[in-house]
Amino acid sequence: IQSDPTVAAAIYPASSLDGLAGQVATRSIAASEPILRSDARPVAAEAGRRAMSVPMPRANAVGGDLVAGDEVDVLVVTASGTRFVAESVPVLAVPNEQGSGLVTAASEWWAVLAVEDTQALEIADGVENGTLYLLRSTGTPGLTVTELAATAPPDPPPEDAGG
Repeated sequence: IQSDPTVAAAIYPASSLDGLAGQVATRSIAASEPILRSDARPVAAEAGRRAMSVPMPRANAVGGDLVAGDEVDVLVVTASGTRFVAESVPVLAVPNEQGSGLVTAASEWWAVLAVEDTQALEIADGVENGTLYLLRSTGTPGLTVTELAATAPPDPPPEDAGG
């Protein structure tokens, strides 16, 4: 069968279907229908997580000193307080500024993180109602933020104002 080379290049050949392992379909594909290269994408994030783009000033993200593969803890500061909303979150992507020659405003920096459902909600709330900070945790000891809080000494009792 003769086909246009452009069409042929867009279809996964039967001999290379093993290359689809670990990818997901972007549309319904009927039995015996050709699979186009645009019909499959890599999984957004591993372990049931979702990819989430998080905008923030570069200064709030270790000065932008992050790369895909790093892990971060996410801190949110709001009027009601400061809290960690996610720990050891994989960084999937950050802006590639090499070779662009363009100056990016500090507020236009972003990171794509692999987050769980509840983390996504907390981070989105922080973006809309507070200030987010990313703390690079790549290679830190296995002690989690939650465990650190549990081992912290208790706050001293308030002094008696009446006496």
